[in-house]
Amino acid sequence: MSSVTRSGEYKVDKLQIISSTGVTEINFEVSVIQMEIIESLFSNTIFAEFLIIDNNNLISNMHFTGQEFIILKISMPSLEEKPTIEKVFSVLSVTNRNDLSVGAQAYMLNCASPEILRSNRVRVNLSYTDTISNIVKKIMREDTTLINSNKRLVVEKTSGVRKFVAPNVRPFDFIKTMTRESISTINRSSHYLFFENLRGFHFVSLQNLYKEAIVGEFEVGEVGKIDNETKKDFDADMKRLLHHQIDNSMDTLVSARGGLLGSNLIKYNIFNKNYEKSEYNYFDDFNSNSRLNKNPIYNKVPIDKQGKSVGDFQNSRIHLHPTSKSENKDARYNDPYVDNHAEDWLLSRRSRMQELMMGQSLTLTVHGRPDLTVGDTIQVTIPSVGKTHGESEEDVNTGKYLIRNIRHSFFPVPNNHIINMSVVADSSNKEFNNVADATEPELPKGKLVELSLGGGT
Repeated sequence: MSSVTRSGEYKVDKLQIISSTGVTEINFEVSVIQMEIIESLFSNTIFAEFLIIDNNNLISNMHFTGQEFIILKISMPSLEEKPTIEKVFSVLSVTNRNDLSVGAQAYMLNCASPEILRSNRVRVNLSYTDTISNIVKKIMREDTTLINSNKRLVVEKTSGVRKFVAPNVRPFDFIKTMTRESISTINRSSHYLFFENLRGFHFVSLQNLYKEAIVGEFEVGEVGKIDNETKKDFDADMKRLLHHQIDNSMDTLVSARGGLLGSNLIKYNIFNKNYEKSEYNYFDDFNSNSRLNKNPIYNKVPIDKQGKSVGDFQNSRIHLHPTSKSENKDARYNDPYVDNHAEDWLLSRRSRMQELMMGQSLTLTVHGRPDLTVGDTIQVTIPSVGKTHGESEEDVNTGKYLIRNIRHSFFPVPNNHIINMSVVADSSNKEFNNVADATEPELPKGKLVELSLGGGT
C-alpha cells in the first residue's frame, strides 16, 4: 500500500481542456483551485464545476464559448484497489468572471456529461414495439442518431411487450415517461429509476440497488491519527463522520395527501366502458418488495375509535387512469401487446418515490473516496443522545441508507477530497414498542354557535 499521510488525499492523473477552435490540448491543472462533481438519484446526468484562476488569459486565447470539453482522471493511490474517477465533461457556460489583480482573473466552468447535450439536441420520433428495457438500450446505445453513449449501461429487464409512440420528444424525457410504467421481470418491482453516477448509466429498480453489498460503513467517532502509516488507523479514519445532521422524519400531512400511506386507483376502460378499483395500504404493501431495513417508519396502531391506522385512509389520494385492456391485452391493437398495467405500478410507485424525496434522511460529510457514488447503500451508526432507558445505545436513525445526492469536492490545497451527501431510508432498524392506547384524545364537545343575518345568536 502506498504511503498514507492523511485521509482524503487524491491524485490528479489528468486534467485537460480541449477548446472549440481546435487549439492543442492545454493542461490547466495548476490553475484549478476547486473542483466539484455533483450526482443525484433523480438526475439523468452528472454535473461538474471548475473554479479557475487564470494568469494566462486562457479564456480569451482559447476563446471559451461553452463548447469545450474537459478530460478528468482522479485516483486515490492510498487505497489498495486504487479506484479512479475518469470522465469527460462538456462545458455548458462560463460564469462568475472577476478580475483578481492585474493579469489574473477568476471564473467558473459549469459542466455536465455530454449525453445531456445530445438529449437536448435530438428528438425521438419513432414507434417502438418491445419491452421497455430493450427500448432504453436502443435509445441509449444502439441508435447512433440518439444518445449513442459508450459508457457502462446497467439495464434491468422489464416484463411485457409494449407499443410506444414517441411524438418528437427528447430521448431522456421519453425514457423518463417509460420509467414509471416499468415492471421488473426479476422481482416484479415497479420502482424504477434512471440516473447516471460515476460508474455509468443505470435503468434499474430500487430493489436492484438494495441487493448490492454496502459500499461503506460510517459512524460518529473521535478524530483519529494515522501513526506509522498503519492500514487499521487509516480505515478507521475513513469511516468517521466528519459531520452529520438529521434532516427530517416523515411529514404525516404530506404523506397522507401524497398517497404515501394510503391511496386508491380508479382505472376506467375506454374500450369496455367499465372501471376497476385498486387500493394501497402502506402497511399491507410494506414487505411486498425489499426494503433497506426491517421495520416500517410509521406505527401500525389505531388512531381513532374505528380502529383505523394511518394506512387505512385510501381516499386521502385518488388517482384516475385510462386503459384499453381486454382479456389481459391492449385492445387498441391486433397484436398481443400488454396494456399499461397501472394497477401494478401506479400506487406503489408513487408511495416509494415520495419516500425517497422526503423520507427519513441524513446529511453526512466524510473523507473523499472515488468508489462512493449515488445509488450506493451505506451503513450509518449514530449513538443515542442522553439516557437509553434500557434500550439500544444506538440512535433510531442508525441503519442502512441509500445515497440520494452526493457532491465530491476537491481542493488542491491542501490536496483534500471531501464528500457531502444526502442519504435516505425507507424503513427503520428499530421496532415500535407499543405499551398503551394511542388513539386521538378527545376534548369535551364545544358549543355550536350560529350567527344570524342581524348578527345575533
